[in-house]
Amino acid sequence: MISSGLLNMIYQAKENYKEANKYMRLAYLGRIEYYQKDINVKLKDMQHDFEIASKQKEISYRNSQLWFLFISFLTILIITTFFIIILLKKNKRKNILNEELNSKNQIILNQNEELSKLNATKDKFFSIIAHDLRGPIGGLMGLSQIMAEELSSLTIEEVQELALSMNHSATNLFGLLENLLNWARMQRGSISYDPKIWELHLLVNESVEMIREPAKIKEIEIGIQIPEGLMVFADKNILQMVIRNLVSNSIKFTEKGGKIILSVEAKDGKTVEISIKDNGIGMNKELVDNLFHADVRNGRKGTNGEPSTGLGLLLCKEFVEKHGGKIWVESEEGKGSTFSFLLPI
Repeated sequence: MISSGLLNMIYQAKENYKEANKYMRLAYLGRIEYYQKDINVKLKDMQHDFEIASKQKEISYRNSQLWFLFISFLTILIITTFFIIILLKKNKRKNILNEELNSKNQIILNQNEELSKLNATKDKFFSIIAHDLRGPIGGLMGLSQIMAEELSSLTIEEVQELALSMNHSATNLFGLLENLLNWARMQRGSISYDPKIWELHLLVNESVEMIREPAKIKEIEIGIQIPEGLMVFADKNILQMVIRNLVSNSIKFTEKGGKIILSVEAKDGKTVEISIKDNGIGMNKELVDNLFHADVRNGRKGTNGEPSTGLGLLLCKEFVEKHGGKIWVESEEGKGSTFSFLLPI
């Protein structure tokens, strides 16, 4: 293109305009071709830039879509988490309310059970006062009336017999009143509990001596098979009440000439098992199952018509449990009974 332009200028100087025009056209065509190539290059560059811009725009659009999806997902996740937290709080609150309701229901059940026990205790008191106390008191009144009205006509033997009967009624009445008073004190929580270490043999001997008279009247032998030197941790007064009640119960339901044995067995180095065994009239299974329930009347007369309320055994159960022990009975009708309870050494 440069050479054609130069030849054009030379031929014009020689005034050879034909040749000059020829090279002028060639120069022009070359310039057009040059510019065409330049335009094509620029077009390609522009096309390439456009494609790059399009790609960038597409990438930006996709990034915007991904960002939008991320924001949407995050929003949904936050909302879902919020609702889950609300549901969990509601569920937790519901569980708390259910626990409170169950707790209140349990309190109501316990109160109903306690009320039933109190009603049973009240009914037992009324029963004892209305029936069991009236019998011994009526007997004493009848015997004293006979002595007051007919003393001058009675022989010494008859007076002695009446005196023995009165003593027997008074003894039964005293035991019943003692159990009633102890039961009332136990219900009020006014019985003191002061456990100490005691020698069991001495404590049992002392307890049995207080109730040997009823055994002598029925010619019942009481054997004590407890070794000397064996120590227990207990409240002396309460434990003696338990032993007196259990031995008195055995005397009451043992025939004349029978036998009662008190024995002890060490258990696992921590407790001792004290047993009062008799060869009395025994009990059937139904009576054994209901023996320590205040809401069931277990009273039955002894072999000599002695009154019985079952209150003494209930006292024994509560007193033994106060020591952290337990009490139970094994019995067969017509073959006697064995009352046993555990005490800590």
